[in-house]
Amino acid sequence: MVGSVPSCETIWGPKEGSQLVRTSKSIWACAKYFQLIRSESLPVMRSLKGEVFSMYQYRSFFNTCRIPGETKDSIARYFKTESEGFCPLHVIVLCNGHIYKMDVFDQNEEQYGSYEILRQLTYIKERSSTKGQGIGVLTADDRTSWAKVYEHLVTLDPSNKKLLDTIQSAIMVASLDSETPQNITQLMTANISGRNCEDRWFDKSLNVVYYESGLLGFIGDHCPYEGLLGTIFNAWGDNLVSRITTDWCGKPDVRTDGSAPQELIFVTDEKVQQAMCHARDTYTKLAGKCDVFCSGFSLYGRVWVKEQGFHPDAWMQLAIQLSYYTRHSKPAPCYETATTRGYYHGRTETIRACTNEMVDWCKAMQNPHATRSERLELMKAAGTMHMIQGSQALDAQGCDRHLLGLYAESLEAGEDTPEIFTDPAFFKCGGAGNFVLSTSLLGYWAGCGGVVPMRDDGYGVYYNLRKQDFYLSIFSFKTCLETSSYELFQEMYRSLVRMQNVVTESKL
Repeated sequence: MVGSVPSCETIWGPKEGSQLVRTSKSIWACAKYFQLIRSESLPVMRSLKGEVFSMYQYRSFFNTCRIPGETKDSIARYFKTESEGFCPLHVIVLCNGHIYKMDVFDQNEEQYGSYEILRQLTYIKERSSTKGQGIGVLTADDRTSWAKVYEHLVTLDPSNKKLLDTIQSAIMVASLDSETPQNITQLMTANISGRNCEDRWFDKSLNVVYYESGLLGFIGDHCPYEGLLGTIFNAWGDNLVSRITTDWCGKPDVRTDGSAPQELIFVTDEKVQQAMCHARDTYTKLAGKCDVFCSGFSLYGRVWVKEQGFHPDAWMQLAIQLSYYTRHSKPAPCYETATTRGYYHGRTETIRACTNEMVDWCKAMQNPHATRSERLELMKAAGTMHMIQGSQALDAQGCDRHLLGLYAESLEAGEDTPEIFTDPAFFKCGGAGNFVLSTSLLGYWAGCGGVVPMRDDGYGVYYNLRKQDFYLSIFSFKTCLETSSYELFQEMYRSLVRMQNVVTESKL
């Protein structure tokens, strides 16, 4: 999954020569958030109704990494709270193929200020003028190929295992990237398909990319936690840094003992070099498929929607369905994320947004003979049904996780696959990761994010419901001639206008 930080639209717009200063402040903010979680000082999250949410996923936000396996990957979590004991306190910096271990805390676990972090980053940048090993590219390969070369690296030399452990256990990865995106669409494109795949560690739970233009991007493995945690952190860190009135964050002190970041050099051979070439080819083919478009809708926002008696999330899902129906002349199975963090170790459930009520309303919007009142009533019915399904999903009463559990039980028991999971209707309605529309609410603040579609002919539509405007991040694949992220955005814009007209004209 990828994302941006809100400040890219405000105080941290593109600016030549700002990369290292902004990186130092951002890493300082990351370390501050890490410290809050480690000391168990982060306020407990609650639902809009005030119900307590499980904070378990925060144990996987930092110091976490996916480990490749030939048959199944695993998740390595190195994070511990202060009461549980020691936790790794370093970060990994990738720059021009080089990999460095950098300290952001001293031996007493006192956090370094941004000036000290800047000193270390400058050291790294100056020593990375020539191309490094580029080991990070291996994480961009298909999982089976990466798993095989991972095992080869470990057996090739004992030092390689220690270096991998150092990367995997780090608080986060910071990538100093030479690309120069100038707007949010370019930034998100660089995040998900940028040219410098050697300067990523795609298995890490948190990999922040700091571009030469001064913009910041976010990459994270989606397995350990749901994406909303990333957008919450981005908003928190952005607010923290934007309110600091000094040129530095934290302490202005700089170490004078000559301490320097440690470069990690792997022992490689011809097999590893061939695997790196294969990984780059794999990445280049996949990256070339990605089509991203991000932009805002400024005619109204969630405040106006609520004044009309609609829930903003239901309103946006109405717009998504209408846009797809208008563009493709058919409805599409749609996945929307619902959190189940109201339960112990809860993660997500699926809101199946494409309901009969939604389709009936879309048909009425396309029917020139439908009256204003008919469209409005069908619109209200579709919105109501969406909220009912959403409430059920939040209460863990959806069907998808239940079906997944039954499927997993049948596998573990060695039984034949139940017929429902091989029925064509199961796939057509989105089962087994076949939703044409993959959607999610990213929050009520600035910023954006998302992941690629589940299907080659699908879309990923992710949205921020701000007070006076909306922001959309749309993903598709260039290899499908029927889809276009830009054209879907244009249709979304028209749909939001049409929906406002339905409401306002019915009052005339």
